[in-house]
Amino acid sequence: MKRIKRKNTVGLLIVFLLVGSILSGCNQVTEETEVSSNVSTETETSDVNSTDSTEMDSTVEEGAGTTSVATVKDTTDGLDEEGNPVGAEISIYTFDTVPVEVVREPIASFTLPTGELHEYEVVYVEEKGLNWVQAKALAEEAGGYLATITSEEENEFVFGLIEDEKYWFKWDDSHNYVMSGPLLGGYQPVNSGEPNDNWKWVTGEPFTFTAWCVDGVPEDEDPRPNNQPNDATGNQNILAYGEINAPVSYWGDFPHRFGSYNDTHEGQAHAFIIEYGEY
Repeated sequence: MKRIKRKNTVGLLIVFLLVGSILSGCNQVTEETEVSSNVSTETETSDVNSTDSTEMDSTVEEGAGTTSVATVKDTTDGLDEEGNPVGAEISIYTFDTVPVEVVREPIASFTLPTGELHEYEVVYVEEKGLNWVQAKALAEEAGGYLATITSEEENEFVFGLIEDEKYWFKWDDSHNYVMSGPLLGGYQPVNSGEPNDNWKWVTGEPFTFTAWCVDGVPEDEDPRPNNQPNDATGNQNILAYGEINAPVSYWGDFPHRFGSYNDTHEGQAHAFIIEYGEY
């Protein structure tokens, strides 16, 4: 009987140990499962955060890309080496489709110091509606080009054709009543050194003679610095007569979109000059 009792005791002990081992194993499995579950949850959370971060980065990158494109577009919205527009599109008109009335004045002739006979046609634009690019296209349609001034004699002759104030736009008191004159065929391509470098004529003639306006000329009543070119607005890349308080034969730099049709900005070109002749 004692043996049987001992045997049962041992058996119970073995059972107890087995049960304890099983329970311990279950607890370990449960803990491992919980840890695994926690790791999985953390991983899922990390993936969500990673997704959010990726989406945010993507948005930032996309936003940065958009900003970059806009910035690049702003800085390259100008004229190429040939004087053609780059960046935002500009409508090109013919004399039949131009959105405002233009008056083509009688042609005048002048013999250049080099001996060639050239002709000049002033095109009067009473209302805002033409910018430099569009005037260039109209001049070429007519068989000529925007006037290129290569000598003091030629400059004075051409100025005599547009000295009448009707060809000039007079600014209000915000610009101290300075006057902007007719468009000429000079331009500055994008990526040129500002404000003086790489000015060109539409014909490719050397840009050697200049008549830029300077401070202190008798007609200058504007207290602001006015040495030209000055690229005052950061996008002044074409040449026209002006800009002080009276019609003058000096030149200033202006934006190539200056005077565009339906442009809400103040200012316009009331005329441009077409030149005809070999160069």
